[in-house]
Amino acid sequence: MRRSAVFTIGVLAFGFNALALGGCADKPEQRVCPLVVPWSAADQLALAADLKASKSPLIHRAVQEDAGYREWARLCQETR
Repeated sequence: MRRSAVFTIGVLAFGFNALALGGCADKPEQRVCPLVVPWSAADQLALAADLKASKSPLIHRAVQEDAGYREWARLCQETR
């Protein structure tokens, strides 16, 4: 295949993709946020007691990460 034909095919493919993907640009963005299920007061107290008794840094790190994800999900829901 000649070089000019390959170039032409490449330009046409790029143009087609640009048009096909450009059709999505006018649609409004819809954000999907994770659901945050609230913990009951009893569950919060039980978790606090378990954390106080636990000496495992891994458990404390996991709970901190979960708290961060829950906060991120709340902020996501507020900005929808």
